[in-house]
Amino acid sequence: TSLVSSLRCITLSSEDFPSPPPGTSWVKIYDRLSENDESSIWPTLQNHKALAIHSMVIGLSAPDGLSWAQWGHLQQYILVYPQNKIINVFEAATGNDIVKYAAQAKISLQELPDPTVGERSKAFKLTGQGDTLYVIFFVKKGFLEYITFKGEKYEYQAFPPLARKAADKIQ
Repeated sequence: TSLVSSLRCITLSSEDFPSPPPGTSWVKIYDRLSENDESSIWPTLQNHKALAIHSMVIGLSAPDGLSWAQWGHLQQYILVYPQNKIINVFEAATGNDIVKYAAQAKISLQELPDPTVGERSKAFKLTGQGDTLYVIFFVKKGFLEYITFKGEKYEYQAFPPLARKAADKIQ
């Protein structure tokens, strides 16, 4: 369908990513489109009935084929909603629901300064079990995207520009 091909056109590509450290490269681990399987998406977005979901996972890999998830691991999710629902879904995902989710999961949640991506955006830092995960949510033209990343080779500052590149792909 045209929706599926339009989702493929707006996914990030390896050229969009920050330069990998010497001896490593960005490798696509997972790339999937689904009509309505919400099981893999962010818990606060489940049960909002997305029309389509595209998910992609990219990790840093070394020449010997080992994937170094602790170095850099990124997920991009693109969800399509009816235009009249999208802002409500964004507010639900990034408002009280994320606070409740973090409390249930015993994760510390810190809202970061607005990364100013798309028409509306929010960013969070989640810390728990010795891991730190960053997530940027944004809305643009009927698409709700979120990008999560963790890794010791990159600071958070590298990722708002990446989210802006993802938003720029939506015409």
